[in-house]
Amino acid sequence: MGDWGTGNFDNDTAADHLSILTNRLITEVADAMADDPADIEPDEYWGVVVPANPRIVLTETPEGSAKASCVSLARNRNCNRNCNRRTAPAR
Repeated sequence: MGDWGTGNFDNDTAADHLSILTNRLITEVADAMADDPADIEPDEYWGVVVPANPRIVLTETPEGSAKASCVSLARNRNCNRNCNRRTAPAR
């Protein structure tokens, strides 16, 4: 297959690399959500990573199945609660 365009992800190697990174980010969120809820409080490492990883995937990847997977994951009630807490504008 090789190259099919001039974009950064328009070749097999870059697309494979992006897939590996995207899957890692999504897996990290899924694993964190399955563990102790105290680990995803806003002042904990995973409390920052859980809302950040879907944002990275949604904003930094081309349209495709990775985006759909991340959107599905982000719809998890706990993730939305935590994401909303972290991204709500200051009052």
